Amino acid sequence: MLVFLKFRSISFKLGFAVLTVTISILLILFLMFFKAEKKHLTDNAILKRELILAGQVSKIEGRFRTIIDSLNDVRFLLQSKKNVTSDEIKNTITTPPFQEGIVFFVSTNGKLVSSDQEWSSEQEGLLTFSENQYSNFSKVLNREGSSQGGWSSIYLDESLKQYVITYTAPLYNQAEFIGTLGLLITIDPIINEATSAINGVDVFIHNSVGDLIYHPDYGFKFIRESDNYGKGFSTQGYLTAGLASYIKQNLQGLNPQYFTERQNRFLVNSATLQSIDWTFVSYQNENDVLKELKQKVLHYFLVSVALIIFSLLVVALSVKTFLTKEIAQITAMIKSNNLLSALKKRRKIDDEFSLLVDASASQFEKLQSEIVQSTKKAQELEDKFLESRGLAQAISYSDSAVMTMDLDFNIIFVDVKTLHLLGIERDAMVGHYYFDFVHPHMAFMREQIRNEIRRKQSWRGELALLGANTDAEVWSNCTISPMRDDDSKVFRYVISLQDISSIKDTQSKIERLAYSDDLTGLSNRTFFVAQLEKLVEISKRGRYDFALVYFDIDDFKKVNDLFGHEVGDLLLKEFSLRLQQEIRNEDTLARMSGDEFAMLLGGIKSEQDVIVKVNSIINAASQPFMIKEHVITSGVSIGLTMSQTDTQDPELLLQHADLAMHEAKSLGKNTYHFYSKALNDTTRLRIQMENALSKAIENDELELYFQPKVNCQTSQLVGFEALLRWHNQELGYVSPEHFIPLAEQSNLILNIGHWVIQQAVAFVSQLHNKVAVSINLSAKQFESGNVINEIKEALDRYSISPNLIEVEITESSLMRDVEDAIRQLYSIKALGVGISIDDFGTGYSSLSYIKRFPVETLKIDRSFIKDIPDDENDMEITAAIIAMAQKLGLKVIAEGAETKEQVKYLADNGCDLIQGYFYSKPLSAAKALIWQPTQHKF
Repeated sequence: MLVFLKFRSISFKLGFAVLTVTISILLILFLMFFKAEKKHLTDNAILKRELILAGQVSKIEGRFRTIIDSLNDVRFLLQSKKNVTSDEIKNTITTPPFQEGIVFFVSTNGKLVSSDQEWSSEQEGLLTFSENQYSNFSKVLNREGSSQGGWSSIYLDESLKQYVITYTAPLYNQAEFIGTLGLLITIDPIINEATSAINGVDVFIHNSVGDLIYHPDYGFKFIRESDNYGKGFSTQGYLTAGLASYIKQNLQGLNPQYFTERQNRFLVNSATLQSIDWTFVSYQNENDVLKELKQKVLHYFLVSVALIIFSLLVVALSVKTFLTKEIAQITAMIKSNNLLSALKKRRKIDDEFSLLVDASASQFEKLQSEIVQSTKKAQELEDKFLESRGLAQAISYSDSAVMTMDLDFNIIFVDVKTLHLLGIERDAMVGHYYFDFVHPHMAFMREQIRNEIRRKQSWRGELALLGANTDAEVWSNCTISPMRDDDSKVFRYVISLQDISSIKDTQSKIERLAYSDDLTGLSNRTFFVAQLEKLVEISKRGRYDFALVYFDIDDFKKVNDLFGHEVGDLLLKEFSLRLQQEIRNEDTLARMSGDEFAMLLGGIKSEQDVIVKVNSIINAASQPFMIKEHVITSGVSIGLTMSQTDTQDPELLLQHADLAMHEAKSLGKNTYHFYSKALNDTTRLRIQMENALSKAIENDELELYFQPKVNCQTSQLVGFEALLRWHNQELGYVSPEHFIPLAEQSNLILNIGHWVIQQAVAFVSQLHNKVAVSINLSAKQFESGNVINEIKEALDRYSISPNLIEVEITESSLMRDVEDAIRQLYSIKALGVGISIDDFGTGYSSLSYIKRFPVETLKIDRSFIKDIPDDENDMEITAAIIAMAQKLGLKVIAEGAETKEQVKYLADNGCDLIQGYFYSKPLSAAKALIWQPTQHKF
C-alpha cells in the first residue's frame, strides 16, 4: 500500500485528482446540509424562547398593571371629591384595597401619611419635593404639572432593609396640586418569581436607560451597590463588552438576535413590560442549541472519509496496473548502451508517454553538447588558475594586505595578511559588507567613500578599521581600485591595505602632549578650539547640531586662599573625574584655564537636551569634596550657547558662552544661563559703561549730592547723606542703581569710594552749621582693608572732627565675613567716626550680631516706609524695628518718608530722625550748604 502513496507515483497523482474532486463535491453537500440544519435548530430554539418569554412577561405585565390601576382608582376617587381633606386622604390610605406594598401620600408641605405607621414615623421629614434620601426616588416624587404617574428606579429602603420600587402619581384638589400619592413594593420577590418560572432558559432584565435590573451572573448586590447604578447605560463599567453592546443596540431599537460574551455566542429574544418600561431578555448559548447538529456533522464526516478512502484505493490500483508495464520498458531503454537510438525509436509510438520520451531525447542531445563546451571551459579555467597562482605568490611577497569585493561592496576574497592585520577569521569577513569593518568614529566617511568610488571608480586615503576587539582601531593606508573584464567593464574592486598603526600611535602621543592638560589629563584649550572649529564646519553643512557649555568653579579663589594651592589642584582633579563620568563618546571636555572648563555636546537638538546634561554637571559639582581631610562644598556657574541659534564663528561662540557664564554668576552662582542677543547687547552696554566709568573721575563727571536728615520734633537739621551721581556726555545721566553694581563688580568702586570719602569730608569742612555727613561704604572697600586709612587721611587733610563723619554699611556687606567686619568696625569706631547700618530689615543679620557690632544708628529701609499707612504689616515691622533699636540703646532714622502721615506715624512711634522727600530731595553741594528745614508740628 505504501508503494501507491509515493509522491513520484503517477497513480498517486491521478488518485489525488480524483480525491480532490470527491472532497469538493462532499464539501459542497456538507455546507448545504449544515446551513439548513443549523437554521432549523436555531428557529426552533427561538420559537421556544419566544413562547416561554411571552407567557411570563404577560403575567408580570398584568401584575404591574393591577398595581397601577389600583393606585389610580384611589387617586380618581379622592380627586372626584370637592375639597378633599387630609383626614379623607388618611382614611383612604390606611384602608387600601391592596394585597401588597405600602401606600403613602406626601403633601406639598412635606407631611407623610402611609398605610404602615412604623414606616411613616421613620420616613417623616425625609421625603420632600426639594430633595430626599433617595436619589432615584426624587425624580418621580414631585409630579406637579403632570397628570400621569411613574415608576422610580430600584433603591434600598433603609427602614425596610429591602430593595423597593415605587409608583407615584400626582393628586389634585380642584385643579390644585396638593401632593403625591404612591405605592412602595419590595421588588426582589417579583424578580425572583419572574425569572425562576422560566425553566430551561436564562433571563436578564434591563430598563429603558440601560441600567441592569437582574442578571444571573452578576447578582442583586453587585449590581445595586455599583457607584454608577441608576445613572444609565453609559456609566455601567462592570458590564462585559458583549452584554453592553447588546443592551445599547436593544435601546436603539435594532432588536439584535444575538450577542457574544467570553468567546461564546448567545441567541436572544426580548420583550418589554409596557407598564414599567423594563425589557426581559431570554438568552441561550448557541453551542447548546447546536449540540444535535455536531453529532450529525460527525456522522457525515465519518461516512465521507470512508467514501474518499475507498475511491482513492480503486483509482490507485487501476492506474498502477496500467502504468507499471510502460514504465518498466522506458527504464530498460535508459539503462541500455545505445540510449539515444532507443529513445528515437520509441518516439514513433503515440501514447501517454510519447511526450516524456521526446523530451528525454532532446535533453540527452543537449547534454552531449554541453559536455563538449564544459571540457573547453575547464581547460580555460586551468590556464587562468595557473596565472592567478602566480599573482597570489606575488601578493604574498608584498607589504600590502589585499581584499576584493563585488560592485555592492561585499567582500569576496581576503588574504592571510588582512586576517592577521585585523585579527579576524576568514568566515567573519567573506560575504560581509566591507564598510561594516570601518571603525564607528569614522562612520561619516562611509558615504563619502562610496560616492567617490561611484564617481571615480577608485579611492585612496587613511582609514581606521575594526579589529577583533571592536574598540580597537587598525589604521591603514587604503587604496580601492577597479578590476575590469575583457570589455573594460568594472566587475569588482581590489583593496590594498598598508598598516600605519605605529605611525598613528606616535602621532597620538605627540597630540596628547600638545593637546592635553597636565594637571587633570583632560583636553586643553588648543585641542578644544580645534574640535570646535571642526564642529562648526560640519554644522555649516547642516549635518550636525551641538551645544557649547562654558563653566567654572564658584569661589575657587577662596579654596586656594583658605587651604592652599595644593588642595586647589586636587579639587580640580577630583572635579575633572566627576565630569568625565558625565560625558558621552561624542562629547568633548577640556580644561580651558585655571578653574574654567568647557564642553562640546554633540547631536543636541533642543535646549531641553542641554538642560538635562547641565543639571547633571551641577549635581556632580554640588556634592561635597573630601580633600586632605577638608570637606569642600562648591558649585559651578554655567554659560550655554547652541549652534542652531548662535554664530558660526568659533571664537565668538566661546565669547558668548563666557558671557552667559558670567551672567549665571550674577544671578547667584551654581546655576546656568543661555546666551542670547539681548545678553550680548546688555554686555556691550555694560562694557561701554564700565569704560566710561573708569574715566569718570578723570573727566570730572562724578558729583556728590546731599540729602538732609531732620529731627521732626524740633525741625532741626541733624545731618546729610552723601549720594553719588554720574553724568556722562554719551550715556547721559546714569542711575546709581546701574553704575554702582557695575563699579563693585569691576573693582572701580575702590577708586570711586576713595574719591567719595575725600569729597564728603571736604563738604563738611565748608558747612557753617556743622552736622554729620554719612558716607556709604561698599563690601569691596571693606574687603580691601584700606578704608580705615582713607578715612583717617581725609580727616587729617581737612582737619575735620571725626564725629562729623558717619559711615553707612548694609547688612549684607557685614555678613560676608562677620569676624573681619567686627574688627574693622571697631577700628573705625576708634577713629571717632559714627557707624550706621543701612537698609536695616532687608539683610540677613541677627540680634546676636547687632549686639556685637559697634553701631550707633539703624536706618530703616525705604521699602518699609513707602506703604505706610496703607500696609499694616509694614507699619508693624517699622514699629518693631524702632522699639528694638530703643531697647538696644541705638538711634534710629527712617529713609524714604514722603508724606506727612508717614512722618507722623514715625514720630508717634519714637522715630524722630527723618530722611526723605517730605523734607527735601538730594541737593547739590551748593544748595545743601544753605538749606534750612521747613517748620512742621507733629
